Amino acid sequence: MRASCEALLAMLNGLLEIASLDSGTAMLQVCEVDVADLVREVMETLAPQASDKGLILAVRQDEALAGLWVTDPTRLRQILFNLVGNAIKYTSSGKVDVRTAVMSGADGQTSIRITVADSGPGIAPEERARIFDRFKRGEAELAHGGLGLGLALCRDIAGLMGGTLAVESTRGVGSEFTFVVPAERVPDRYDQMPYVGRTCVVIGFVGELQSRLPERLAALGFTVEYAPDGFVGFGL
Repeated sequence: MRASCEALLAMLNGLLEIASLDSGTAMLQVCEVDVADLVREVMETLAPQASDKGLILAVRQDEALAGLWVTDPTRLRQILFNLVGNAIKYTSSGKVDVRTAVMSGADGQTSIRITVADSGPGIAPEERARIFDRFKRGEAELAHGGLGLGLALCRDIAGLMGGTLAVESTRGVGSEFTFVVPAERVPDRYDQMPYVGRTCVVIGFVGELQSRLPERLAALGFTVEYAPDGFVGFGL
């Protein structure tokens, strides 16, 4: 019952979004956002679905993405949820790979590129020609009960944001969706680094946090030292 309600809610929200896009009333709500954090948040939310299917959900983030960007976080999150959710839904084994990159054009325009690749069944050439059309469903969507709205909505939102959404796919190998959107980096400001000249010690973290936490502290102005355990940390 809950799954059916969520599917119905997603369909209604999609229809409302499409209606606002068609009527010309849709507007971007831009603000300063940590895009790398937004991507991690979406991945953490969808990770249980991938784990339930035995899939590897891999995320590779461009270091240049660190910091704040001016964009519409709600619509960026919407596209990510749709693309990664679809990849998990239609992939029965293997992995879903999410990659981010920062691109600079010849005109100096900066763009964020997000690529979602899967090891699913792939999309036939004749289906790729209409996969972004509304209510046009491919074999995978017919088999899994898809409505044929999600990718059309993503393409419309990408256009609203001044970006693009494209797909490459090989039957039996998988699919790769690439979303590119212009975004402006927020310049570093002194008031974002209130602890310049202060030193802190990070003790005992392992894995991804071991690199992420010192990076965040350094962004606040701290000089960061690392200790593997409390014994060494006490000495520092």
